[in-house]
Amino acid sequence: MTKLGKWRWYCGSDETDDEMCECRNRAEAIKYGLETMCGDVFYIVEARMLVKHEKEMADGRRDTAPFAKERNGEFIEAIKAIQQ
Repeated sequence: MTKLGKWRWYCGSDETDDEMCECRNRAEAIKYGLETMCGDVFYIVEARMLVKHEKEMADGRRDTAPFAKERNGEFIEAIKAIQQ
């Protein structure tokens, strides 16, 4: 059986961004996007990776890893997020 890591929130420029930033929770993912993403729209998603890939990244043997599972992905329009 394949072991999966914990669910974590990520923020990136779009759903294909292979260098998304890990964030503590959904609110932090939105805050990160508002502070760092260029443009009017960014993408957040709750995802998990294979435990094997997480360990390889922690050991510096891997720069990025694909998500094994995703949920709650959505594009955030910066102007609407600021207004809320």
